[in-house]
Amino acid sequence: MNATTGTNLLKGMAVLVILAGIIIGALDYVHEATADRIEVHQNRAFWALAEELAGDSTLHESAHGSASRPEIGKPVRLKDGRLLGSTSTAGYGGDIELLILLNPDGSIGGVRTVRHAETPGIGDFIQGATPWMGQFRSLHSGQLDFIDGRTGATITVNAMRRGVRGFISTVSSQESEPTL
Repeated sequence: MNATTGTNLLKGMAVLVILAGIIIGALDYVHEATADRIEVHQNRAFWALAEELAGDSTLHESAHGSASRPEIGKPVRLKDGRLLGSTSTAGYGGDIELLILLNPDGSIGGVRTVRHAETPGIGDFIQGATPWMGQFRSLHSGQLDFIDGRTGATITVNAMRRGVRGFISTVSSQESEPTL
């Protein structure tokens, strides 16, 4: 390698480092500029899902106008005595965040998936008000093993059972919950 080639190589590397720095700076700026808007939209989507699950279109208003949602693992008691909260469990493709409604008698009022990264086409059965998700309704913790499995999605099914069971266990060990 001659001196000219070495110099050109160093110049090329310097240009790449400068471009990488500019791109990283631009991405960081965009992330910071949009983080608040993204959080607002995520919280709105959470409350819309919670209102749909609980059948109460005033939940968000009942949260004293709070734009933020309850912390994961810290449920809130609704005016009618039901508990609403979220939990996270490890699925096949990553964490699955669940929204869970418990009736005053300890039975499950409903379960919805807030977010997941399960394999598209295989894990879709946990998204939305699917018949599979409807199986949770009216069950107690000890009955979760009776939830139907899914061919090719055993890890996802077990994660869902584990997440709901863990949430119920956490709720039963807590003294009191804030009321909405």
